[in-house]
Amino acid sequence: MKRAVRLLYIVQLLNDRPMTTNELADHCKVSERTIRKDMLDLQSDPLYLPLILRVRREWRLLGKPAEERTETCQ
Repeated sequence: MKRAVRLLYIVQLLNDRPMTTNELADHCKVSERTIRKDMLDLQSDPLYLPLILRVRREWRLLGKPAEERTETCQ
């Protein structure tokens, strides 16, 4: 899989749910090291994708669209 396609695929996967580096590597058929490099690239110039690495070692996209949020304001 070409790198640009893989980066878009990673973003698509993370839109569905948080995933570990290992899960992403399995889906993309690359090493965990490659995924870690990809995540750094997605977070840096020029993309600045709002990614966080959660406590359980899962990557997650911040700021899902409002219609996908389940919390309510009261």
